[in-house]
Amino acid sequence: MRFLHDRSPETQRVLRRCYTESQPHRVRQRAHGILLRCDGRTTTDRMDLFDVDRLTISPGFDAWDAYHGAGLSDQKGRGRHPKLPREAHEKAPQYIEQYPQDRTKVVYLLAQETSKRVSPKPIKRRRKKTALSGNA
Repeated sequence: MRFLHDRSPETQRVLRRCYTESQPHRVRQRAHGILLRCDGRTTTDRMDLFDVDRLTISPGFDAWDAYHGAGLSDQKGRGRHPKLPREAHEKAPQYIEQYPQDRTKVVYLLAQETSKRVSPKPIKRRRKKTALSGNA
């Protein structure tokens, strides 16, 4: 692993700056872990310190080796994906406005439009979010 050999002052400065100034907690935590490794702390020490599994620590070093500072951030595509397909998400407001009290009609129209089955629950949440409840 290359990061073990790269202990230059510039690298240390970048990591310390990420550790102290970055907004996302995960970026600060990853920078801190790399700094601790550069200082000679073992993986077991860092596992205990961060209260994580060994498999959680290693990818941070691989990402740092491959992408340097950009490797500290979470990659795009993480997290829960939306239940509504993009096309349905764009069409939903107009159908909800046309049929504010009939979720099943909205679901049917979206299914016809996008060729994908949509659950009524996201439609209900979308209706609440846009403040177009059935009483409006």
